[in-house]
Amino acid sequence: MAKKYEKENKNLVVLSIIVFLLGLILGSFNIYTNLKNYGDKKTKYTTEYKSNLEQNIDSISKEIEIIEQNQSNLSSKKESLQKENNTILNRNGKTEEYYTNLEKINNYNKEIEDLDNQKFSKITTKNKYKQELISTNEFLDQDTNNPSLIKNILGGIIIISITLIISNIILYYAFKVNEAEMLFEVPQDIPEPILNEPKLEEPLNDNVMELEKKDEPEKIIKKEVAPKKSTNTKKPQSNNKNTNKNTKTSHPKKG
Repeated sequence: MAKKYEKENKNLVVLSIIVFLLGLILGSFNIYTNLKNYGDKKTKYTTEYKSNLEQNIDSISKEIEIIEQNQSNLSSKKESLQKENNTILNRNGKTEEYYTNLEKINNYNKEIEDLDNQKFSKITTKNKYKQELISTNEFLDQDTNNPSLIKNILGGIIIISITLIISNIILYYAFKVNEAEMLFEVPQDIPEPILNEPKLEEPLNDNVMELEKKDEPEKIIKKEVAPKKSTNTKKPQSNNKNTNKNTKTSHPKKG
């Protein structure tokens, strides 16, 4: 179990280092890209660039006005020819003059269509310039009133700080596992030698046997002493018997 906790600790420490390095890389990359974009915008969005955009928008607007004026002129000519053809058709039918006017009308239609395409392209370019002018004005106003350089650096610092906090939390849990191992796992390993302790019973039994062997001579001595006491008690009885015999034998002499 201790080895398992050691592996878990190593994995958590490695994970903590990876998280910190990843946050450091991402934060540094964020700072680098933001500073690069800020530098590019700083060199691009200048007051001179703004004035050029405004001039381009004005010139394109004038070109669009000219195109629209040409379209209106062509449209008026086309309408006049269509009216003339209607009168010719009603009066004389499809004459040569009718087909000549019809060809002119088709050419006017082509010119009007070309002008429409030019107008659409000019309007698209004008809208791009307008959008670019809006971005330029926003950057110039922001850079003057509230420099975005600090914000760009702050974003990367926040990323690094967050990953650093996460890395420290992972390290905390890694060392918390070590503490649990010391409190719970190490005492459980102590009883293992106790399981093999019955081997110590043999010397204890030998000591008991030696003590019993030492007690045996004392018991033998006690057994030897005990019969002598019994013989001493029997001797007075034998003396009494002898005296009784003597008394019995003495009586006939008196008769």
